[in-house]
Amino acid sequence: MMTKKDHSMRGFTFVEMVISITILCILALVLGQLTLQSSKIATDADQRYKTDANLRIAMDKVETTIMNANYFELARSTEVIFRADRNTDPNFSAYADDDGDGILNLRDPDDDNDATLIKPPTAQWEIGYDLKDDDENGDSQVDMKWRIRLSTALKTLYRDYSRNGEVWGNHEETLLTHVVSTPTFTFYGSRDTLLCATCGTTDTNNDGIITTSEIDATANGGNGNNVIDTSTETNKIVSMGVYLDQDDDDPDTQADSHLSIEIMPPCVYLKRRP
Repeated sequence: MMTKKDHSMRGFTFVEMVISITILCILALVLGQLTLQSSKIATDADQRYKTDANLRIAMDKVETTIMNANYFELARSTEVIFRADRNTDPNFSAYADDDGDGILNLRDPDDDNDATLIKPPTAQWEIGYDLKDDDENGDSQVDMKWRIRLSTALKTLYRDYSRNGEVWGNHEETLLTHVVSTPTFTFYGSRDTLLCATCGTTDTNNDGIITTSEIDATANGGNGNNVIDTSTETNKIVSMGVYLDQDDDDPDTQADSHLSIEIMPPCVYLKRRP
């Protein structure tokens, strides 16, 4: 007897299998692309966070260091050198008593007890109370100098200090890599005579801002070399701007994060006062 064929028990045809496999491949490809994209977004976000953190840490060190400045020796767009009190020395003994007067260095306004000494004008920096005295240990050397510089060739920002006349390089520290932009530093005077008694008519264009170029101009007593490097020029610095940026090391070599601040070291103008 002939029976009716049961079509419900038949398997997949070849065409159906090909279609199913194709759909699965498309889904796998889409999911793979989504996974790769999500991974890239997460990686980029993590790199941006690290870049921002690096910038904040570097800027904090720059600001903290420069706030201790009491006299600028050299100032240009990629480098600044200045003197600071001996207490900025990492090896400063705050609880010692160097001059034996019974007052700890931390509280002693005259660490080497030479405030009443008399020396020629060219050696006045070696005596006096601590703010005026750049030689608080009596060795005829400047106690502490600091330098922050940008190597444009290496795109790296460095911080260094010189203790008692040391050559530069003994204490150099890398603050930031992959720096993109220059200038890094800008310097300003002030028309306020309490802050800058010698600025006078330095604001030649009368716009209320005394710029680096005006400080350096020969008409204002500078030497016109695009660097603030003479005492006449450096004594006009009141504040400085710092701009830092960083590329997160991707192929575009463009700045991915940046920070800027203005710093007014209080001891710079206090030290100038009689």
